[in-house]
Parts: sequence; structure tokens; C-alpha cells
Amino acid sequence: MGVIRNFSLLLFVELAFWGCEEEPEDCAGVAGGDNICGCTDSKATNYDSTATFDDGNCNYEDIEPPSSIYRYPLDEYSIIQDFGNPSNDFNQKYHSAEDLYGTAGTPVYAVANGEISYSGTMGGYGWLITIDHPEDDVYSLYGHLSSKRDKVTEGEVQMGNIIAYIADDDEDGSGGEYPDWGPHLHFAIRQGSRYDYPENGDNRWMAGYTYVYPTEIGWLDPTDFIEGHSQ
Repeated sequence: MGVIRNFSLLLFVELAFWGCEEEPEDCAGVAGGDNICGCTDSKATNYDSTATFDDGNCNYEDIEPPSSIYRYPLDEYSIIQDFGNPSNDFNQKYHSAEDLYGTAGTPVYAVANGEISYSGTMGGYGWLITIDHPEDDVYSLYGHLSSKRDKVTEGEVQMGNIIAYIADDDEDGSGGEYPDWGPHLHFAIRQGSRYDYPENGDNRWMAGYTYVYPTEIGWLDPTDFIEGHSQ
């Protein structure tokens, strides 16, 4: 009987030990996590668009100066929703832009020299403008603009030109199938031209939210991009 009891005690101790084993940590030190570690700074030469945790090994050597200079689209740049933020209002899809606070009638500026590639109404946006910047192979996108105020509809623009104004609540694309939001600017930058992308699907040229993380399909963090192309 003593042997059986000792064996049972040993088995109990082993099972208890196994049950207390912690889940293995991912590269960010999170137990059971699935982080992808790498350089998350788009200005670095070894930037990894798939990385979800910065490993502190970004490389900034041999970075060429920017081919052109960019400015912010508003005089006061106050972010109210970050790039890549998953949204409860859109089934946890990722935000492909930065939402910027601004009152109705606030002027919106072209961030760099370029050519208007779209200027018109768009569902969920009110008035929408895109500008192609071929020198850097990107385009900029400006949503929730006013349709009743002056705006640029075609042609070339220079950095700092006023292209439109932030919309009022009744013209910003909110309501109906979309949430009600206050006046603000939806601002995005994406690789390529708007003509490189389709009209429909997750990869569409005007997508405000995406099922895949935005950098995987060409969207860039606007603040990172502009800071990397500033004087």
C-alpha cells in the first residue's frame, strides 16, 4: 500500500507541475502572444510592414534625402483616430488613415505638389479628393470635405494650396449606414497612383477601413511619411 500511495503522490506532483507550465512567450515577451518583431519605423531602411512589435533594431544608415518635401494638410494637426486602429464601428477593420480634428470650414491644404486624380462625392466621405504625387509614387487622400464651399476639382496643385474645407455634419457622409461623427478630416497616403487600385473590395483606392493591416496593401502611416519628407 505504501508503494501505491507513493506512486499516486508522485503522479499528482507531476500533473500539478505540468498544469503550472506557462505558455511560451513570443518575441515581445507576451505569454501565448503572436507578435511579429521587427522594425516598425517606415523611415528606416529595414522597415518591416508586417511587424507588430518594434525590436529596437531599426537601421537608418544610407538613407537618401527625400525627393520632395511634404507638409501637413491642416495648420493644427491633432489626431483623433490613429492609422491602423481597429474600429468597433466597422467590424474591427483597420483604419487606413489618420482622422484629424477640425471644425467645419477649416481649410485643407495640398500636402505636396501633384495633380488632382479625383474630386467628387463618395459614399461615407461626403466630398473626397485624391492627389497623385508621381515624383514619390504615392497619392494623398482627403475625406469629409465640404461640397458647398470652394474646392479644387481638377488640374495641378502646389504644396500649401487650399484644396477644400472640412464639411459640416450634414454633408460629411455620416448617418444612414455610417456612424454619426463630428467634423474632421480623414487623411491618407498610399503607394502608387489611385488608378493602380480597383473600385471595389478590400484593396479599393478609397478604402477607409480594411480587413488586412493597411501597410500590407500599400497604405502608409501619414505622420511617419510626412516626417520623413520634411525639411
